[in-house]
Amino acid sequence: MSGYRPGELRPVGDGPRVAVVAPEHCHNGHPLGPYKVMLGTELCDPGTGRYQRHITWTCRTCGDVTIADGHPDACRSQAQLGQQR
Repeated sequence: MSGYRPGELRPVGDGPRVAVVAPEHCHNGHPLGPYKVMLGTELCDPGTGRYQRHITWTCRTCGDVTIADGHPDACRSQAQLGQQR
């Protein structure tokens, strides 16, 4: 999947179909695949007043969470928002 980062869309076949690119390893080097990763979403506040969701992959070996690339630096996750309260 060279050229694509986790969370990006890549074309599938010749038609208009696309697929989300998943990471192959967590930040600690564990392989992510069937039965080794939990797919989820994280709600964030990009500062516009309109909340967004980002795809997350959680390693079942170590608990490391990878957030889809394209996660703007301006976004604040719900965990960060909860710490500010």
